Amino acid sequence: QMCIRDRLSWMRGEWVREQEADRLEEIWSTPGEDSLIGMFRWSKQGKLWMTELMHITVEGDDLVFRLKHFGRDLAGWTEKSAAPAYRLISQKEGEAVFESPTETNPRRFIFRGNGRDRYVVRMESVKGDETSVMEFVFGKRD
Repeated sequence: QMCIRDRLSWMRGEWVREQEADRLEEIWSTPGEDSLIGMFRWSKQGKLWMTELMHITVEGDDLVFRLKHFGRDLAGWTEKSAAPAYRLISQKEGEAVFESPTETNPRRFIFRGNGRDRYVVRMESVKGDETSVMEFVFGKRD
């Protein structure tokens, strides 16, 4: 039986990033045996712009990452039942890589961290032969 607590506990915590007039916050719960729940908030100039609800769950023999985006009014950005699955394709100490065989924007999520003061989210999107990268480096909230 796969246990998320044993594999992803380094993600737990409140992570924050300031960039220009924006504040990005990612909060991951204490992991359970089969789930890890996350929330992301992006504020622009002190006002909420968007949020995400995220979770990583055990599905059969896989760990699967899913997320949904919401605007300030809590209206979803995607189809009501849409929540693409990103399966864990590799993992080592302080790193988990999730990828979708069908999604392209992004195709892959890479989470890295030391569990203490650094947490990185890297999103890789694919368009034709081109790969574009967006990466956010967070620090631990005091």
